[in-house]
Amino acid sequence: MVPVDDADNPWKSVYPSTALQDTSPASCALYHAILAQAAFNLANLYGDTNDDGPKKTAQGLEHYGASLHQLYKCLGSSTEEEYDACMATLYTLVITGAYARQKLPWRDHFGGAGGMVTKFLGKQPWAQSSRSWVISQSLALSFEIAQTSNTHRRERSSITDTLLRDVSSRCEFGFTIGSSGQVLQVISNIRLLAERMATGDIPENPGELIQKYIAELTSPSESTEDFDIEEIWESTSKKDRAEYLQRLHLRLFRNAAIIYLFRTVLNVPPQGVVKYVSTVLQDTLSFIQLHGGAVSMWPVFIAAVEAYEVKDQQIVEQWFDISGQLGIQNRRTAREVIRAVWEKRSQEAKNRGLKQSQIAIDWREVQQFLGLDLLLL
Repeated sequence: MVPVDDADNPWKSVYPSTALQDTSPASCALYHAILAQAAFNLANLYGDTNDDGPKKTAQGLEHYGASLHQLYKCLGSSTEEEYDACMATLYTLVITGAYARQKLPWRDHFGGAGGMVTKFLGKQPWAQSSRSWVISQSLALSFEIAQTSNTHRRERSSITDTLLRDVSSRCEFGFTIGSSGQVLQVISNIRLLAERMATGDIPENPGELIQKYIAELTSPSESTEDFDIEEIWESTSKKDRAEYLQRLHLRLFRNAAIIYLFRTVLNVPPQGVVKYVSTVLQDTLSFIQLHGGAVSMWPVFIAAVEAYEVKDQQIVEQWFDISGQLGIQNRRTAREVIRAVWEKRSQEAKNRGLKQSQIAIDWREVQQFLGLDLLLL
């Protein structure tokens, strides 16, 4: 559930304990949401080779429905404990949408989260307890990531803005997906700039903004060049290994964000981002080889859809083979979208007499054509 597992992993602490804290509808909703996610995960791992896969799918749907039923009872909750359980349920149901083979309305749960945040603006539980903050930050950052794949480019609500601003002030923000508050804020700013420019509203200083974002994404503070990892990895302490993996994963996000900037704002063709694509994919492979956890999908996907060189595409296929064993359906769906982008780029290059490196493809349009909606977590 997290790229670098440690004592702060909320899936081993915050979410299970919140689900079991009492028998209220809020806690029961979270309990069933967690079981739904687990059942869909097992269904993917079992596959369709025997009855176990379909049985787990049926269990997942049953728990998913039970969670929604209990959640409906507690959306009017007013206590901090109920806030925690309700928000954790909404987030878990969003994540469950990435695990299930069925199309679940995971985006709709963000609307429910906005309503909960509105009710608690005065109390601000996310500023009062670590449990509330962990849950709130997970929901806030997942919303930001989800917006980058939104074909309809819906505007972000002011309530979500408020939550993001409040929870992202802590240095730990983004740790559950292996990023940082600074990088996620830049990604959000890039998305908003791209949406603004798409409507013809060009800012007076787009060049300055772009240079500012690039400077913020090329911070040397997370350098991974301070020692030869291959030679001393086995003798490195567990703490130092975790810190190295965290820096490496954060670099995935930084370089992927630069690709995202060049592609969404400047519409640069793949040849203009090839060095960043190669770096993200090589770092992904290194992270996996060093026995990190599950690599967050957003940075890998953003790089993979722009890959046109054989060596880069081969790394993407390796990542597919490995991540496909996690039992998360959206990894398999991502493979479908990425291969469709590659095929479209190849076909257009032939039709136009150009190199693939010169063909810019908007993967969101390909996703829409395929009738899919990826949650890139």
